[in-house]
Amino acid sequence: MIQKNPKTSWMESKTPKIDASAYVHPSAVVIGDVEIGANVFVGPHVSIRGDEGGPIVIGRGSNVQDHVVMHALKGETITIGQEVCVAHAAIVHGPCTIGDYSFIGFGATIFKANVGNRCFLSTKALLTGVDLPDGKFVSDAQVVDSLAKVATLGGVPEPQRELAIEVVEVNKEFAQGYQLLER
Repeated sequence: MIQKNPKTSWMESKTPKIDASAYVHPSAVVIGDVEIGANVFVGPHVSIRGDEGGPIVIGRGSNVQDHVVMHALKGETITIGQEVCVAHAAIVHGPCTIGDYSFIGFGATIFKANVGNRCFLSTKALLTGVDLPDGKFVSDAQVVDSLAKVATLGGVPEPQRELAIEVVEVNKEFAQGYQLLER
Protein backbone atom coordinates (compact mmCIF):
# COMPACT_ATOMS: atom_id res chain seq x y z
CA MET A 1 0.00 0.00 0.00
CA ILE A 2 1.34 3.39 -0.99
CA GLN A 3 -0.40 6.39 0.54
CA LYS A 4 -0.13 10.02 1.59
CA ASN A 5 0.46 10.93 5.20
CA PRO A 6 -2.06 13.12 7.00
CA LYS A 7 -1.26 16.84 7.30
CA THR A 8 -0.11 17.67 10.81
CA SER A 9 1.03 20.81 12.61
CA TRP A 10 4.65 19.95 11.69
CA MET A 11 4.31 18.20 8.32
CA GLU A 12 2.51 18.69 5.03
CA SER A 13 0.72 15.78 3.41
CA LYS A 14 3.03 14.09 0.90
CA THR A 15 2.79 11.16 -1.47
CA PRO A 16 5.77 8.78 -1.67
CA LYS A 17 8.03 9.21 -4.72
CA ILE A 18 9.03 5.85 -6.14
CA ASP A 19 11.32 5.48 -9.15
CA ALA A 20 9.69 3.55 -12.00
CA SER A 21 12.48 0.93 -11.90
CA ALA A 22 11.98 0.18 -8.18
CA TYR A 23 9.85 -2.70 -7.00
CA VAL A 24 7.63 -2.39 -3.93
CA HIS A 25 5.87 -5.62 -2.92
CA PRO A 26 2.07 -5.24 -2.71
CA SER A 27 2.06 -6.13 1.01
CA ALA A 28 4.59 -3.41 1.85
CA VAL A 29 3.34 -0.13 3.37
CA VAL A 30 4.99 3.10 2.19
CA ILE A 31 3.50 6.27 3.66
CA GLY A 32 4.21 9.96 3.20
CA ASP A 33 7.54 11.69 2.80
CA VAL A 34 9.46 8.78 1.28
CA GLU A 35 11.73 8.71 -1.79
CA ILE A 36 12.68 5.33 -3.23
CA GLY A 37 15.45 5.41 -5.83
CA ALA A 38 16.19 3.49 -9.00
CA ASN A 39 16.38 -0.30 -8.96
CA VAL A 40 15.43 -0.58 -5.27
CA PHE A 41 13.75 -3.75 -4.00
CA VAL A 42 11.23 -3.41 -1.14
CA GLY A 43 10.13 -6.82 0.10
CA PRO A 44 6.95 -8.23 1.61
CA HIS A 45 5.51 -6.77 4.82
CA VAL A 46 7.93 -3.83 4.98
CA SER A 47 6.75 -0.67 6.75
CA ILE A 48 8.30 2.64 5.66
CA ARG A 49 6.46 5.47 7.42
CA GLY A 50 7.37 9.01 6.48
CA ASP A 51 4.48 10.43 8.49
CA GLU A 52 6.11 11.71 11.69
CA GLY A 53 9.60 12.41 10.37
CA GLY A 54 10.91 12.67 6.86
CA PRO A 55 12.07 12.48 4.30
CA ILE A 56 13.04 8.84 4.30
CA VAL A 57 15.33 8.46 1.27
CA ILE A 58 16.45 5.07 -0.07
CA GLY A 59 19.29 5.26 -2.59
CA ARG A 60 19.60 3.45 -5.89
CA GLY A 61 20.25 -0.27 -5.95
CA SER A 62 19.45 -0.74 -2.27
CA ASN A 63 17.13 -3.37 -0.84
CA VAL A 64 14.76 -3.37 2.10
CA GLN A 65 13.87 -6.95 2.91
CA ASP A 66 10.83 -8.64 4.47
CA HIS A 67 9.43 -7.18 7.71
CA VAL A 68 11.84 -4.22 7.93
CA VAL A 69 10.47 -1.20 9.80
CA MET A 70 11.64 2.35 8.98
CA HIS A 71 10.32 5.36 10.86
CA ALA A 72 11.74 8.65 12.11
CA LEU A 73 11.01 10.88 15.08
CA LYS A 74 9.18 14.18 14.53
CA GLY A 75 11.27 16.45 12.33
CA GLU A 76 14.02 13.86 11.82
CA THR A 77 15.17 12.05 8.66
CA ILE A 78 16.47 8.72 7.44
CA THR A 79 18.91 8.51 4.54
CA ILE A 80 19.88 5.13 3.11
CA GLY A 81 22.80 5.27 0.67
CA GLN A 82 23.36 3.42 -2.58
CA GLU A 83 23.53 -0.38 -2.77
CA VAL A 84 22.69 -0.85 0.90
CA CYS A 85 21.14 -4.05 2.21
CA VAL A 86 18.66 -3.74 5.07
CA ALA A 87 18.00 -7.41 5.85
CA HIS A 88 14.91 -9.18 7.18
CA ALA A 89 13.22 -7.71 10.27
CA ALA A 90 15.73 -4.91 10.85
CA ILE A 91 14.53 -1.70 12.52
CA VAL A 92 15.89 1.60 11.23
CA HIS A 93 14.60 4.47 13.35
CA GLY A 94 15.64 8.03 12.61
CA PRO A 95 17.40 10.19 12.93
CA CYS A 96 19.69 7.90 10.99
CA THR A 97 22.01 7.80 7.99
CA ILE A 98 23.36 4.59 6.48
CA GLY A 99 26.29 5.00 4.10
CA ASP A 100 26.77 3.44 0.68
CA TYR A 101 27.43 -0.31 0.36
CA SER A 102 26.64 -1.07 4.01
CA PHE A 103 24.85 -4.18 5.27
CA ILE A 104 22.32 -4.07 8.10
CA GLY A 105 21.79 -7.62 9.31
CA PHE A 106 18.75 -9.71 10.20
CA GLY A 107 16.92 -8.24 13.18
CA ALA A 108 19.48 -5.47 13.69
CA THR A 109 18.33 -2.17 15.21
CA ILE A 110 19.63 1.32 14.48
CA PHE A 111 18.31 4.29 16.49
CA LYS A 112 19.64 7.84 16.58
CA ALA A 113 22.85 6.63 14.93
CA ASN A 114 24.80 6.97 11.71
CA VAL A 115 26.51 4.18 9.80
CA GLY A 116 29.47 4.92 7.54
CA ASN A 117 30.13 3.50 4.07
CA ARG A 118 30.90 -0.22 3.68
CA CYS A 119 29.98 -1.14 7.24
CA PHE A 120 28.47 -4.46 8.31
CA LEU A 121 26.07 -4.88 11.23
CA SER A 122 25.50 -8.56 11.92
CA THR A 123 22.37 -10.36 13.07
CA LYS A 124 20.56 -8.66 15.98
CA ALA A 125 23.23 -5.98 16.41
CA LEU A 126 22.14 -2.77 18.17
CA LEU A 127 23.59 0.60 17.20
CA THR A 128 22.26 3.55 19.17
CA GLY A 129 23.40 7.10 19.79
CA VAL A 130 26.74 6.83 17.96
CA ASP A 131 28.39 7.38 14.59
CA LEU A 132 30.01 4.32 13.05
CA PRO A 133 33.03 5.22 10.85
CA ASP A 134 33.47 3.76 7.37
CA GLY A 135 34.35 0.07 7.08
CA LYS A 136 33.47 -1.05 10.62
CA PHE A 137 32.12 -4.47 11.63
CA VAL A 138 29.57 -5.05 14.40
CA SER A 139 29.25 -8.74 15.36
CA ASP A 140 26.11 -10.76 16.11
CA ALA A 141 23.99 -9.30 18.94
CA GLN A 142 26.69 -6.76 19.79
CA VAL A 143 25.48 -3.54 21.44
CA VAL A 144 27.32 -0.40 20.32
CA ASP A 145 26.12 2.58 22.31
CA SER A 146 29.25 4.58 23.18
CA LEU A 147 32.34 6.03 21.54
CA ALA A 148 34.44 3.64 23.65
CA LYS A 149 32.67 0.65 22.07
CA VAL A 150 33.00 2.15 18.58
CA ALA A 151 36.76 2.46 19.16
CA THR A 152 37.06 -1.32 19.71
CA LEU A 153 35.47 -2.29 16.38
CA GLY A 154 37.54 -3.80 13.60
CA GLY A 155 37.12 -3.90 9.86
CA VAL A 156 34.65 -6.00 7.91
CA PRO A 157 35.94 -9.57 7.35
CA GLU A 158 36.16 -10.77 3.74
CA PRO A 159 33.26 -13.29 3.94
CA GLN A 160 30.90 -10.56 5.15
CA ARG A 161 32.13 -8.13 2.47
CA GLU A 162 31.41 -10.76 -0.17
CA LEU A 163 27.97 -11.51 1.33
CA ALA A 164 27.01 -7.82 1.25
CA ILE A 165 27.94 -7.55 -2.44
CA GLU A 166 26.11 -10.76 -3.34
CA VAL A 167 22.91 -9.82 -1.51
CA VAL A 168 22.76 -6.42 -3.21
CA GLU A 169 23.25 -7.99 -6.65
CA VAL A 170 20.55 -10.61 -6.03
CA ASN A 171 18.05 -7.99 -4.88
CA LYS A 172 18.77 -5.62 -7.78
CA GLU A 173 17.91 -8.54 -10.06
CA PHE A 174 14.74 -9.14 -8.01
CA ALA A 175 13.71 -5.50 -8.54
CA GLN A 176 14.04 -5.95 -12.30
CA GLY A 177 12.48 -9.41 -12.37
CA TYR A 178 9.42 -8.55 -10.32
CA GLN A 179 8.88 -5.44 -12.45
CA LEU A 180 8.77 -7.68 -15.54
CA LEU A 181 6.27 -10.04 -13.91
CA GLU A 182 3.87 -7.17 -13.28
CA ARG A 183 3.88 -5.96 -16.89
